Amino acid sequence: MHPILNKNLFFVKEQVGVFKAANNFDIFDAETQEQLLTCREPNLGIFTKMFRFTDYKRMTPFHIEIRSMSGELVMEIKRGITFLTSDVSVLTIRAN
Repeated sequence: MHPILNKNLFFVKEQVGVFKAANNFDIFDAETQEQLLTCREPNLGIFTKMFRFTDYKRMTPFHIEIRSMSGELVMEIKRGITFLTSDVSVLTIRAN
């Protein structure tokens, strides 16, 4: 597990935008207010973008990459298309 994840308390700030379909968040240290991580959804398909603006947003798949400020991949969160139940995969990347 990446050493940056050993903290107990984080502050998460959503990057909002008008007509933006992707999920984008910044993660800060709650004590020092220093930005630690960025969460981005870089590869969003055209059909997923269209469905994000409808009532079916909850059913759309996502693949969020969480990176350190140096650009190193720390974690990935994935979910495929869902109808009744959803399986979310959280993949942590080993630190060297």
